[in-house]
Amino acid sequence: MAHANRFTRMHEHEVGEAHDSSSSGGFISGDNGMMNHNNLSFDVENVGNHHETSVAAAAAAAADSGGGGSSGGIPPQRESLHTEFAHQRASTDFIIQKKATKDRCILLVGVGIGIFVSLIALLIAAFVYEGVVGGGPNNNNNNNNNNKKTSSSQQFSTSGTSVNSHVGCHLEPTNSHVSFLVVGDSGRMGTHNQTEVANAMAMCADNLRPNFIVHTGDIFYPAGLRDDVNKRNSDFAASFTVPYNHDSLQVPWWCVLGNHDYGDGCGDSVKGEFKLDKCPERGEGRSPLNTLSKDLRRRDKRFFVERNYDVRVSADVHIFFMDTNPLIDEYKLEAWGEADVVRGGLRSSETPTPRFILNKLQSELQQSNARWKIVVAHHPMYSNGKHGEFKELQQLLLDILIDNNVAMWFNGHDHDLQHFAIDRSTKTLVTHDDATNRDRTDTSSTLLHSFTSGAGSKTGRGFPGKLKSVYQMDLPGFMSVKVRDDTASVSLFDYMGAHLHTHDLKRPAER
Repeated sequence: MAHANRFTRMHEHEVGEAHDSSSSGGFISGDNGMMNHNNLSFDVENVGNHHETSVAAAAAAAADSGGGGSSGGIPPQRESLHTEFAHQRASTDFIIQKKATKDRCILLVGVGIGIFVSLIALLIAAFVYEGVVGGGPNNNNNNNNNNKKTSSSQQFSTSGTSVNSHVGCHLEPTNSHVSFLVVGDSGRMGTHNQTEVANAMAMCADNLRPNFIVHTGDIFYPAGLRDDVNKRNSDFAASFTVPYNHDSLQVPWWCVLGNHDYGDGCGDSVKGEFKLDKCPERGEGRSPLNTLSKDLRRRDKRFFVERNYDVRVSADVHIFFMDTNPLIDEYKLEAWGEADVVRGGLRSSETPTPRFILNKLQSELQQSNARWKIVVAHHPMYSNGKHGEFKELQQLLLDILIDNNVAMWFNGHDHDLQHFAIDRSTKTLVTHDDATNRDRTDTSSTLLHSFTSGAGSKTGRGFPGKLKSVYQMDLPGFMSVKVRDDTASVSLFDYMGAHLHTHDLKRPAER
């Protein structure tokens, strides 16, 4: 598949030069000073003319009188004129010098104010664009930004090495590997940095040449695709086809459903009653069945989503996609899950039950002989983000994943980038240093790695959780994954294409 390089790779944020009216005023004052100086020069010229006339008259008078006066001396009349002229010239020079000094002072003050205002503007811009990193206790991330206080406002970072220079986005020297990108929680019609993340993904894909792209859910905000066919097609194009139209992203996209794809956000539950405040007409309703429609695949052949499915990528790599929405306890009482409100909702007959989902996953994992098993879902087992950890998923899934040698778990839901490592024997989280040392020294991995990639557009929620994490960053971005024979690497990048974090891991031992 051809991968052209005709697209812009990065969006740089420029800070414009600050201009202040006080600075302009300084120059205006300087202009007035120059005008006064010209007037003063004109007065000096008049004084000189008067002097020449007086001297000529005195000389004529002296000639008529026969050159009276002392020999070689200055006649009294000329001496008086010289003295008068000297006084006037000195007075004029003093006024000119005083004016010029005033003009220079005004100019210097204006320039100083301009420089000061510019520095303040640059400091404000640097603060706004500074990245926010959160960290759980005992995190030892070797990341200087990790102890910064998080903020609810959107904050960015351009620190890190360029995506073009990092191995996480470089093609392997051999073809005996599988590579792919992971993004989630993106579908905002190109807004909230979705377009910027897409551009950074394309820049990475130009070099990596991924086999496919994984989407961790919430493909279409605010509540899935609309029932109206024309509006549905328009929303699909605006949130998927157009933002990801780069040549290097023309590969299969394998997606899972998020809670917003199910209709969450279409209305509010108020004291047990459903209020369609965001979908005022039932005809404007949203439904997961719209996202699951085969018609979308005909409109864009890259797009593929089902509730639960698996893809054998190669002889060694097998990926399992699961729908975790029916497993979430807090959704069981949500009105948007009612079948008569949202077609194909959580409690409709078309939606698989939790028992079916878990049995299907366990059976398929047991039957797979792939050396690398990867599971993709929407909701996190562990998270320090706004939504936090889902303990019901830990209870339902940890044993299944560990017993069947799953190496990596990818999810979205929280709008950030996170990495957790779970000890397979104790089922507890380990720190950054512990995870790094184990994967460097152990012959096979003793850890299950969990990654949150939900930063495809809107971020900025911070990290209120305090779980031990290997790494976490509250920035728009995505991940790249490369799987080799016995090792794999996962790299995190922000929306500008700056490299944030890479972890090299080993394949779990055969059980």
